[in-house]
Amino acid sequence: ISTDHWYVGDGNKLHKEEDPIMLINQYSKTKRLGEQFALKDPSCLIIRTNITGFRGEIQRPTFIEWLVQSLEKNLPITLFNDFYTCTISCRQLSSLTIRALEQNASGLINIASQDCISKLEFGYSLAKEMGVSTNNIQEGSIESIKPRRANSLGLNTEKACKLYNLEMPNKMNVIRDLLDNKTDIESAC
Repeated sequence: ISTDHWYVGDGNKLHKEEDPIMLINQYSKTKRLGEQFALKDPSCLIIRTNITGFRGEIQRPTFIEWLVQSLEKNLPITLFNDFYTCTISCRQLSSLTIRALEQNASGLINIASQDCISKLEFGYSLAKEMGVSTNNIQEGSIESIKPRRANSLGLNTEKACKLYNLEMPNKMNVIRDLLDNKTDIESAC
């Protein structure tokens, strides 16, 4: 499992697997080294993605855990209007990866949401689906974060869809799956 932290400055563009990448921090450098090593085996499958899900560790919340809790408690939060991703849920990525492997997928493919949206738009869409207020959501910029991070993380999934007959979820499918997963976890506790 690789990353989408390669692209800078082109908004919500959907990047293909062969598009040039930028190594802007240590994270992207180590992920690229991992990809290069794995690509030495032609049967290896490398998936570029952006995932979120529920870990269940209160001291180390994931992005979605932090966002849901903040929205439920009406806490002030800042979401970036200039940080674009095609976030997919962990469950959706797992399912799509298994389907690709069942079809002997190999090489480098993107598996992500169909929609490349800002974290701000994701937060507003999540709040709407949850039926909670958005009054405490503030708009911010990724430029305030150090070390420097990629900000245009859109992934074009046409290759995976065509080669392996996969259908990627849209942003609302992702949000609903995440909220369903939250409910499943709460029911199990």
